[in-house]
Amino acid sequence: MSRRCHFDHLKMKITIDHITIDVAEGMTVMQAAELAGIKIPSMCYLPGHTNHPSCMVCLVKDLDKNSMFPSCAMPVAEGMHLSASSEEVIVARKEALELLLSDHVGDCEAPCRLSCPAFMNIPLMNRLIAEDKMEEALHVVREEIALPLVLGYICPAPCEKACRRKSIDQPVSVCLLKRYTAMDDAILKTGLEMPLHKSGKRVAVIGTGPAGLAAAFFTLRMGHACVLFDKQEKAGGGVTVQHSR
Repeated sequence: MSRRCHFDHLKMKITIDHITIDVAEGMTVMQAAELAGIKIPSMCYLPGHTNHPSCMVCLVKDLDKNSMFPSCAMPVAEGMHLSASSEEVIVARKEALELLLSDHVGDCEAPCRLSCPAFMNIPLMNRLIAEDKMEEALHVVREEIALPLVLGYICPAPCEKACRRKSIDQPVSVCLLKRYTAMDDAILKTGLEMPLHKSGKRVAVIGTGPAGLAAAFFTLRMGHACVLFDKQEKAGGGVTVQHSR
């Protein structure tokens, strides 16, 4: 069986999975396979861009040399006899993928979230704000942050220091966006929903500063009754003192 491509200056023939293909000098084996309708998986390859063939997910086998190589980087050569769909090749690709996953260190997680002490879902918050879904954005913040308006002013923003965007222009203003979700009082109250089922347990929290209020918030959300104690008349601790000055 033979198929002919539409490239100019065809100079050689190779065989992939028993299909003989007319190919041009300088093509890669992956490009040649596409001419024959053979789809080879890849992770590091994108047409029009340089790549580093390190993932090995696009392996094919040279049947004459009894060896495997990444098809995205290997140029075609006259008389190649290759296998791209055999069980052996598929197993080798799976093993390559398993090796990649075994050494996975969380690159698919946004660095802003990984650097957040509360592990807040910052990317989701940003997307919801962009879609003008402020109530949903605040709900995401409140999953991990009890006092978003307060923290929006005082947080040292380690997330912004880790933001990938700073290598292009400047980091995303995560702290300001978090504060923005809590600026509307009507929306802010929607974040105070508590569970219907109570645990029957009672907890005392000493101190009504930001830490005490946050502890009470999450305690109540877990269904426990909570009472706060403080020597000051007003809650808020140092935040209230600074605000009154």
